Amino acid sequence: MRIWIVEDGERRGPFEVYELRDRIERGELTGGELSWHEALDSWAPLRELDVFHSEFENAPAGDSTGGPPPLPQKPRPFLRFLARSFDLVLYSLVLWGGMTLFGADLLKAALSPLFNLLSMVPLFVIEAGMIHLWAATPGKALLGIAVRSSPGRNLGAGASMLRAARVYIIGLGLLHPLLIFLCGGFSLWFTLRKGKTPWDSVGNHHVSAAGPTPVSLLVFTVLFTLMLLLLVFGIFAPLALEMREAYPDGLPTA
Repeated sequence: MRIWIVEDGERRGPFEVYELRDRIERGELTGGELSWHEALDSWAPLRELDVFHSEFENAPAGDSTGGPPPLPQKPRPFLRFLARSFDLVLYSLVLWGGMTLFGADLLKAALSPLFNLLSMVPLFVIEAGMIHLWAATPGKALLGIAVRSSPGRNLGAGASMLRAARVYIIGLGLLHPLLIFLCGGFSLWFTLRKGKTPWDSVGNHHVSAAGPTPVSLLVFTVLFTLMLLLLVFGIFAPLALEMREAYPDGLPTA
C-alpha cells in the first residue's frame, strides 16, 4: 500500500506502511497529518487509517520512559521582538545603503507609499528561505530562537513562505503606520494568552527560545547598536535634512 501525507502544507510521498510506522514510533508523526491511499475517496487523518490504528491507540501519553512530557517554553515575546528588530534594521541598512551607493533618489523613494509597501517584501522572502534552511534568521540565531515544524525538523519551503506572509500581514499590518500598532498589540496579547504567536499557532510550529549566551548577547548588542547608528545618522538624518530643504512648508499632500 502506498500512502501520501500532507506535512508543512506540502504533499509528500508515496510512503510504504513500514516507513510511516517507523516515523510514528520515532514521534515524528502525530496522527493529525492528512493522508490518502488509493482505497480512500478523500484525505483523512493518519490516525484514522485502519492500518495505523494500533500504533496511535497504544501510543504513550508521555515520552518513551513513561515520564511526563516536558513543560512548554515561555513565549518570550520581548526576546522575539528584539530579534525581529535586528533583522529589520539589518535589512533596512542593506536596502537604503545600497540605494545610496548606486545613487538612487532616496527622497522620492521615501515619499512613495508603493515603495514603502513593497520594499519589505524581499525581507520576508529572505526570512522564509532562512527559516526553511536554518530554522532561524540572524537576529533569532544570536538570541537563541529557532522555528521548526517539530523538534529537529525544519519547516518546508511552502510552510516557511506561508509563515512569512502571515507575519507580514498579521504581525506587522503590511507596515501601515496605523495597522502596525493594532496588529502588534493584538499579536502581543495573543502570544501572552496562548503561548504562541498567531502565525505559529495557526501553522502549529514549534518555537524554541532558549535565549542567548553571554557571547552571542554581546555580539547582538554591538552589531545592533552599530547598525542603528549607521542607519539613523548615515542615511535617515541626511534624508530628513534633504526633505526639509525640498519642502520647507511641509510635505506635499495627495
